[in-house]
Amino acid sequence: TSSYEKQGEQVETQVQKNRRLAKELINLRNAVKLAEAEQRLLQMTYQKEAEIQRQIRDDVSLTIEERIAANEELGRILDKQFEEEKRVAQMKIDLAQKELDKNKDNVDLQVALTNAKTEMADLDERITGQRSEQLINLTSLQQEQADAIKEAEDAQRKYNEYLEDQRS
Repeated sequence: TSSYEKQGEQVETQVQKNRRLAKELINLRNAVKLAEAEQRLLQMTYQKEAEIQRQIRDDVSLTIEERIAANEELGRILDKQFEEEKRVAQMKIDLAQKELDKNKDNVDLQVALTNAKTEMADLDERITGQRSEQLINLTSLQQEQADAIKEAEDAQRKYNEYLEDQRS
C-alpha cells in the first residue's frame, strides 16, 4: 500500500472516531436532559416526603419514639435524595468534561464544567444543611426522652417516699 492509501485510512479512522465521539456526546446530552427533568420531579417528591416526616417529628402529641422514628426516616429520605441528585450532577460533570476534552480552549465549555461542579457543591451544601437540622432535632428528641424518663423516675421515687411516709 502506498503512503497515500495509509494516510487515507488514517483520515477515515479519525472520521470514524469523531463520529463515534459525537454520537456519544449526543447520547450523553440526551441522558442528562432526561435525568435533569427526572431530578426536578424527584427533588419535589423527596422534599414533600421529608416535610411530612418533619411534621410528624415536630408533633408533640405523638410519643417520643414515634417522633424519633420520623426523624430517622427523614435521615433516610435525605440519603436517598442526595444519592439520586448526586448521580445526575455527576452526569452533568461528565458531559461537560467530555465536551471540554474535545475543545479545551472553549471558554463556554470551561464555564459549563465549572457550573456543573458548582451544582454538585451546592447539592452537597444543601443536603448537609438539611442533615444538620435533622441531627440537631435527633439530639433534642433524645434529650426530651431522657428528661421524660428522669421526670417519671422522680415521680416514682416521690410516690414511693409518700407510701413509706404513710406506713410510718
